[in-house]
Amino acid sequence: MDKSKSRRKKLVKLQILGTENEVVECLLESGKHSSVVFKFSPDVDNTDDIADSLVCRLVHVCIAGLLLCALLFKYSIAKQNRK
Repeated sequence: MDKSKSRRKKLVKLQILGTENEVVECLLESGKHSSVVFKFSPDVDNTDDIADSLVCRLVHVCIAGLLLCALLFKYSIAKQNRK
């Protein structure tokens, strides 16, 4: 695997899937296996609340990833110390 590809930062992607009857459908991708589809009406829904909710979801995904990395690192150190 090319090192430059493995070191690239993962970008968050937001895509508008479509609009129908003043409702917007979007896809938010924050990783290889992490995505959410959501719908909202700009005239009815509070877009600030929607944005806050999505940011919280991304933060939780990032924290879970960091915790997993820390556990794997701790496991690899413990395994090396047993040798």
